[in-house]
Amino acid sequence: DISGSFSDNYRLNNYISIGSNLIPQIDNRRSLFNKSHLVSTNNLWSLNKNFDITSQISYLNNRTENNSQSETQYFLIDGTVTSVADEHGNEKQNQLLANITLKSNTSNHYIENKLSTDIRWDNLNNGISGTYPNNQMAKLPYRKVSDNIEVIKRFGKKIYTFYSYNMYQQKPQHLTVERTANIQQQNVSSSAFFTHTHTSLAFIFKPITISMKVGIIGTFRDMKSNLS
Repeated sequence: DISGSFSDNYRLNNYISIGSNLIPQIDNRRSLFNKSHLVSTNNLWSLNKNFDITSQISYLNNRTENNSQSETQYFLIDGTVTSVADEHGNEKQNQLLANITLKSNTSNHYIENKLSTDIRWDNLNNGISGTYPNNQMAKLPYRKVSDNIEVIKRFGKKIYTFYSYNMYQQKPQHLTVERTANIQQQNVSSSAFFTHTHTSLAFIFKPITISMKVGIIGTFRDMKSNLS
């Protein structure tokens, strides 16, 4: 695999997350409450006898809440230490997916161009009161746009092909932690551009086919972090 670690499935890392202190003895199905909504549409348009356009668009909205109370006692030689925590967390997820494809398939050519986008904006909040009160808030948006085009054209005994997949991702992340009068913030911004493009020309000399191919595969990445 000449692409090595590069692939069409390349994803940016998650540098910020908020964990809830859920009670391990209770199943998540009995400690999480959510409301989900999904809207989806699919369409097909025929431009002419050779070209068609299809579209798939969906929107997902999901809200999850959790509540827990705990009291922990540490029995020491010189006494007992008690820790109390009352936690309330919620997560709001929104995702918009869209795919638009142009396709043409005839006896002498094949053309397909697929434009895709994935947009998410997630907000997480987790508040704890008790012995060690603190409040955590995270904003985790994500944006991805990709275009995939493939062309196969035949000229007599010659076949020309062109393939190009280009993808751009952006994931800015923000975390705020409040503890009494102390406020800490973490900002991480990451982005990546991936390209896999190649073209080839083949000559048919039955029963032999000779082809030449040239292309490029690369990923350009950037990450910045700031803590205040």
